[in-house]
Amino acid sequence: MQTGTLEVGNNINGPSLIETPKWLPNCLGRYYLYFGHHFGQNIRMAFSNNLTGPWNIYKGGVLDLKETPFTHKRPNVKQPEWAIEKGVDGLYPHIASPDVHVNETEKSLEMFFHGLDHDGEQRSLCAVSNDGVNWRVQSKRINQTYLRVFLYKHNKYAIAWGGQILRQNQS
Repeated sequence: MQTGTLEVGNNINGPSLIETPKWLPNCLGRYYLYFGHHFGQNIRMAFSNNLTGPWNIYKGGVLDLKETPFTHKRPNVKQPEWAIEKGVDGLYPHIASPDVHVNETEKSLEMFFHGLDHDGEQRSLCAVSNDGVNWRVQSKRINQTYLRVFLYKHNKYAIAWGGQILRQNQS
């Protein structure tokens, strides 16, 4: 499957940096950097008052795979085609690639991340937080991964794996 260990810092997948908003309670630093290990069981966060450091790791991570509706054990399904073509294992339970945004209107943070679903497909979810540490995972799946979300003319868009461009429905 993978080599190496799941130690903090040996595989930083999809880092996402925010400047913490003034309204954030119990703020740990001016900057929060969210990241995951691509084979990891949680989303992690580092915090600092300066972009050049020093950075401190929030112990234990901020979102665990067990807090999501994604599968927590290897699904009993055939390897996905993309994994067969690349000669890799595509069926390891994980969450990774956080993309975090400040929502000034709602005074909250939004995190998009992906993981392995029960049918063996990777999908994304959104989680919301009022403090940057405790997250509420929304149940609606997004059928794309590695999302990088942005606003344009009051619409939410995302660039996904493979260069796909998505636009959020207003409903």
